[in-house]
Amino acid sequence: MPFHKPGKDPHLPQNYRPISLLSSVSKIFERIVHDRLIEYLSRNALMKPHQFGFRSGHSTTHQILRLIEYITEGFNLKQYSGAVFLDATAAFDTVWTTGLLYKMANLTIPPAMIRLIKSHLQNRSFFVTVNGKHSPCRRVANGTPQGSILGPVLFNIYVNDIPKVGRALIAQYADDTATYFRARDLPTLQAELQRSLDAITHYFHRWRIKINAQKTEAALFTYRKTGPAGLHRLRIGAQQRDWKNQANKETTPGQGGRN
Repeated sequence: MPFHKPGKDPHLPQNYRPISLLSSVSKIFERIVHDRLIEYLSRNALMKPHQFGFRSGHSTTHQILRLIEYITEGFNLKQYSGAVFLDATAAFDTVWTTGLLYKMANLTIPPAMIRLIKSHLQNRSFFVTVNGKHSPCRRVANGTPQGSILGPVLFNIYVNDIPKVGRALIAQYADDTATYFRARDLPTLQAELQRSLDAITHYFHRWRIKINAQKTEAALFTYRKTGPAGLHRLRIGAQQRDWKNQANKETTPGQGGRN
């Protein structure tokens, strides 16, 4: 079922969120697998600490406060704090199933669990209902079903190995990702953030997650005079991002449309 995104043009298909209506048997099955998978990941401490999405004891508020405290310390130290908020396009829908299974194996998740999830994700099909009319059935090649119980934890596993390079830090809430850093001068800040940003964008490209460069934002937080900040802009591929003094709520970790 396509659900319209508030405030978006209703005439454009991309402004609708596809929610999968799953059978009750499927939901019961997913809940059983979900609880056992979560227990295994928690007991073995397999999830990276910067991921706050859909994890017990973690919330959007905790992730935002983590970033705010870091920026506030930068104010007190009279430093420049910068953050890049990356916007992923249809991240859950484009999860590469083969890549997900590979990453599950790398986390030493029991083979029986991997085979079970493989059988659940592969050979799926769907149809769309609009105003009571059904579309033809189509095969689902990749992705986790929107609205499923198991989907969020599988996505967390898929992006669990996102690279951290240099001194820049990472904050994630499911498919919302930010990299941030602070320094005494803008050239150092720009260099470290660009190094981290290059690694993350390369990682996303390798694992078939598409970044929306137009919605990706770079925010600069400081009480100091910025001077010619335009000379120290960040780039995503061939596109450059101008510094802003605030971040749109839809690109801040934990504040996107899904969360």
